[in-house]
Parts: sequence; C-alpha cells; structure tokens
Amino acid sequence: MWPRIALTGLGGGVFSGLAGIGGGTFMVPLMVSLLKVSQVVAHGTSLAIVVLTALASLLGYTISVQIDWTLVLVATVPSIATAPLGARSASAMPEIGLRRSFAAFLMVAALLLLLLADPEELFAFAGIYRYLVAVVIGLLAGFLSGLLGVGGGIFVVPTTVFFLSMEQRDAQAFALAMMIPTSVAGTIAHTRLGNVRWRWAVGIALFSVPTGLLFGTLAGGWIDQQILRYVFVALLIYFSLRMFGTVPWLRKHVMRSG
Repeated sequence: MWPRIALTGLGGGVFSGLAGIGGGTFMVPLMVSLLKVSQVVAHGTSLAIVVLTALASLLGYTISVQIDWTLVLVATVPSIATAPLGARSASAMPEIGLRRSFAAFLMVAALLLLLLADPEELFAFAGIYRYLVAVVIGLLAGFLSGLLGVGGGIFVVPTTVFFLSMEQRDAQAFALAMMIPTSVAGTIAHTRLGNVRWRWAVGIALFSVPTGLLFGTLAGGWIDQQILRYVFVALLIYFSLRMFGTVPWLRKHVMRSG
C-alpha cells in the first residue's frame, strides 16, 4: 500500500510545485484507482492534502516571486464563501455537464496560452475593475474547488494570466496563495460530510509536501517562464481530455491495437 501512497504524494507534489496547482487534479484519480476510495471521498481527501502541499510549494515560490497579497485577499474571501457550496453540491448534483463545460474551458485556455505571444495582454483590466475581476475569479474558483476537489489552481492560473495580466510564474504563485484558505474551507465542509480519510491524507502529505517545496523552489526562480507555460499547457490539455472522457477511450483502443 505504501508504494501507492508514495506515488500519489510524489505526483501531487510535482504538479503543485511545477504548475502552481494544488495537485488534486493528479491525486483524485489515483486515489480512486489505487486506494479504492469513492470519487467524492477522493475529492474531500485531496483537498486536505492540497492545503499542506500548496503551502510548501508557495514557500518555494516566495524566494523569488513578489505576490500581490491585497489582490490575493480580494479573490480569496469570495472563494472561501463558495467552496462549501461546491462541496455540498458534489454529493447532490450530476457532474457530467459541469465537467464537460470545465473541460472545454481548459482546452480553450490551453490554446490561448500556446498560440498568443502575450496572453497576459489579452484583457488588460486596471483599477477597480481589476479587483472586481478578482472577486469573480474567487467565486468560481471556490465553487470548483469544493465540487471537484482540485484546489482551484487549474482554473485560477489561466484566468489570472488572461484577466489580471500576470506572467506565468506570478500567476502560479498567486494561485497557490489563494487556494490554501480556499482548500481549508472545502476540507472543513467535506469533513463534516464524512468525505475525508485522514489516514490517507497524512500518508500522502508525507510525500507531497517535500516534493512540492522542491519543485516550487525550482519553478519560482530556476525554470524559464516559457518552459513553465508549456508544461502548464500540456497539463491543461491532458486534464481537458480526461474530463471529456477521451483519455480512457484512448487507453482502451491503444490496448486493443497492442
């Protein structure tokens, strides 16, 4: 069992540090397939792990990245309010339509990041509008965090690049700072619903936290921004295809052809 726990934690730490996401998008499917927990329990447990993993990754980024903490606060407060709503919805609503809509957003975001020379100049909001956009991002990120158990970073990074004119590295640090309290709110809600397996959470965090710190430090100051963007685009495309159900279909047909 420990090799499965280690694989889940190491992968989550790499994703968190290198891409500025909490790692839940990687850990949830592994917990379902390797640890044999239900989807909703995997969502809740992953949020508990994301809190510590994102914090470790953020510490790595802060060595060389200046974070706008006022903007983080403006986006975080509404995200905390909507995270419990998303958590409750995870047990009550069908996810198919939402997952496919979110998958479409991820694919469009990936293409824009890949094709535009300066994606951070796509929408240049300034002044009070910048803070209003941050509020909207927070509302949506919190709901998605609670619903899908992903910490919200996979949504926050591209939206802050497009709408808050952030460079890739700054957007990833911003997302990590924002998702920590958001994930705490989601974890509390899932704990009350009985959706968190703390034994798994602690075991996985033993591997995800040091890995997140290492790769957060590398991404924060050692890896070129363009490389970070390409890595993030690849992740967006993969998760979009997975949410559409394309990845299982490809695996099935590859195995048949083999």
